[in-house]
Amino acid sequence: MSQKIEEININNLVLWTENPRDPIDPNSSDQDIADQAWKDEKEKWNLLKLAKEMKSHYDFSELPTVVYHGKKPVVYDGNRRMILAKTKHNLVSLDGLDKSKLPHIPKIIPCNVCSKDIAIQNVFRKHGDAGSWSPLD
Repeated sequence: MSQKIEEININNLVLWTENPRDPIDPNSSDQDIADQAWKDEKEKWNLLKLAKEMKSHYDFSELPTVVYHGKKPVVYDGNRRMILAKTKHNLVSLDGLDKSKLPHIPKIIPCNVCSKDIAIQNVFRKHGDAGSWSPLD
């Protein structure tokens, strides 16, 4: 499968439980992942910092990378942004977060839809040598 741009409602996007940043039980819900990211015990999510960096609006030049698992669109890259989007639209909640400090994020997001192989390559290219991920991740 090649890559294609598809607009997907954030209601339908599923956060990736196997995210190398901080893997979680595969049966976890988006809320479970958001809670773990908000606690940020491994100091790898930095959701408040990301919200501040995003400023006033969601930047469409950074598309989430999505792989369909059956009919479920799973976010392989862009989980932090999608946690903020899901929080903004009341799909998950983060205790103590003032949603008025979140950027404008539309409910329908253009996504880079591709195969798992391409998604893993893209994630590795973006995070393999830099960012909040260690070489072991």
